[in-house]
Amino acid sequence: GKELRAALIRGVTSAGMLLSARECGVGEDSSGLWTFTERTPLGTSLEELVTLEDTILDIELTPNRSDCLSHFGIAREIAAGLNLRGPQKKDIFETHFGFSSLSVIIEDPKSCPQYIARKFENITVAPSPLKLQTRLIRCEIRPINNLVDITNGILLEYGQPLHVFDWDRIEGGKIVVRSARSDEKILALDGKVYALDPEILVIADAKKPVAIAGVMGGKETSVNLNTRTVLLESAVFNRATIRKSRTKLGLSTESSYRFERGVTHWSCEMGSWKGSEDLESLTSGSHGPGQNIQSFSKESKIHPIEIAHFNKVLGLHLTPEDIAIQLQKLAIPILSKDAVRIEVQSPPWRLDLEQEIDFIEEVARMIGYTKIPSQGRDITLTPHSFSTKQTLFLRNVRQAMVSLGFFECLNYGFIASKELSPLESGRLIEIENPLSQEQTALRPTLLLELLKNLRTNASYQNREAKLFETGTVYYKKEGRIVEKTMLGALATGNVKSPFWKLKHKEPIDYFWIKGVLETLFSTFSIPKAEWIENPEHPSIPFLTHPQYSFELKIADRELPLGWCGLLHPKITKEEKLEDVALFELDLEVLESLTIPFQKMHPVLRTPKIKRDCSIWVPEEIPWSKIESEIKKIGGKLLRDCALFDVYRDKSKKQEKSLSFTLTFQDPHSTLEDVMANNLREKIISHLNKIFKAELRSK
Repeated sequence: GKELRAALIRGVTSAGMLLSARECGVGEDSSGLWTFTERTPLGTSLEELVTLEDTILDIELTPNRSDCLSHFGIAREIAAGLNLRGPQKKDIFETHFGFSSLSVIIEDPKSCPQYIARKFENITVAPSPLKLQTRLIRCEIRPINNLVDITNGILLEYGQPLHVFDWDRIEGGKIVVRSARSDEKILALDGKVYALDPEILVIADAKKPVAIAGVMGGKETSVNLNTRTVLLESAVFNRATIRKSRTKLGLSTESSYRFERGVTHWSCEMGSWKGSEDLESLTSGSHGPGQNIQSFSKESKIHPIEIAHFNKVLGLHLTPEDIAIQLQKLAIPILSKDAVRIEVQSPPWRLDLEQEIDFIEEVARMIGYTKIPSQGRDITLTPHSFSTKQTLFLRNVRQAMVSLGFFECLNYGFIASKELSPLESGRLIEIENPLSQEQTALRPTLLLELLKNLRTNASYQNREAKLFETGTVYYKKEGRIVEKTMLGALATGNVKSPFWKLKHKEPIDYFWIKGVLETLFSTFSIPKAEWIENPEHPSIPFLTHPQYSFELKIADRELPLGWCGLLHPKITKEEKLEDVALFELDLEVLESLTIPFQKMHPVLRTPKIKRDCSIWVPEEIPWSKIESEIKKIGGKLLRDCALFDVYRDKSKKQEKSLSFTLTFQDPHSTLEDVMANNLREKIISHLNKIFKAELRSK
């Protein structure tokens, strides 16, 4: 973006400036001046050396189209879609250099059905040509030297990963494709040491592994400026084998990405042939011995396509000629054709064409999905046509949580095992073939993912959140797998949004989340729960608060309903958060306790009588226990009991004073003061008798 002008520098007129590759608009390297290795005449335009004005297509593919993971594959698709003439097919397999003796042993043909090795001598390692470097840079690959750049260029062009070994560092003069041994390790090209096991396929010499097959080469046999003899590898590896190796090692590369999705024997031989040509032309090397070991049949399976079935599937009326024209655009060989059927074969570069329906889909894709008419009957869905009792209950729970100010989250059912490393109860269910290192186990709780959602919100400077999720959790119990539908929720920040009339902020605490639960229970007419103090959360004990932690049970039925509490203060301090209140409920238990139809009572017309009371009780006695005793004595005349104050005296460290209001009312007649006073005294006497006796026993 800078305009260059003549300038006087140290008394000398400068008519330009020296530039890095980034300043020239080629790549991101700004570490130093860009030096051309080729002899370039003065005055040559940079446009003649590299393409400055370029168009780059960033294409995302579905996993089944591995044939398009290359420039050649995309060009083939474009040629078919635009009805252009594609590149003429050449029998490149016949143009391979002759193979002679070279010791290559494949111990596991199922994992490696083809391996082509070519030896080259008198190699000169140097920077690759400028045009090749520019092409790699534009595709976000860093140029290294002519040998490595050739293999990366073939990977981009044909989708075939290649690897180059320094032959002089291969011990025993032979290559062995085998499973790794339990005690083996390898120093890979990324500078890390990886421990291997028998489930990982390796390329080895006579003594040690020299590469992780299909994933990454080894450092000890990599090429350098002193390399003079190399071995060029082109192979086909089993997709599942490479996927397993990549998952176990946690190592993903451009090579493993392609091998996992499928590399064909066509690209294997094409890559070896083109790589050999480039090695000879760009490194001044000479072709030596080579070997091609293959354990497969080149004959493709014949697929018959019934014309009647074809048209029935698509709802069209295409002739055999119409179908053949579309298939030929994709270079799909037509073996025979008549009015009833067409026989075809899969091209050698297509792994996804395995059944008749696959070829039908290809024709539909070529003619355009918009040209396929809509079919089928109109179906009218009523609001309850897809609802069961359980789905309706879940919907009501979600609506209740939203009405309480919470936002619903939808998370995956997987977590990373490392997140539960402190868990030693053996409850965790690990996945044998996880999708990633962050999804190695089934979640035993909803709260871990909700905490991640909270961290994400905090990273966007939203530190006030009320989140919930309904979903299934999984854990082991007494040797069997348990699945439960749960409701998890957390909240942090202030109870109310900022408002000019608010005198002070009111942060969310344990009592606020307790009120949310009581409101939720009231909505579904759940019997009053018993709050058992200080139990740890069964799945995340290391995150629970040492004081504010409660288990919820229905007292008269001994049903475990869930857990409620605060996040451990150590975690909130590390995350720089205010108090985080959490709870998790068993929805199956909650549903079983729900009363679907509530009884309605008329408004009582008789007056109420209120009496305030205070009582000293032991510090550890919870209000819920006292409230339960009050209701036992109060009977039908006691309408309500509300705690309004807690007082503690320094001289009485083991006791606290609770002040509460008793509300009495007779539903049938006017209650007299004498009756209310007698009930009050009876209640106070009962509480003093129980809790003083308990205090004396201590």
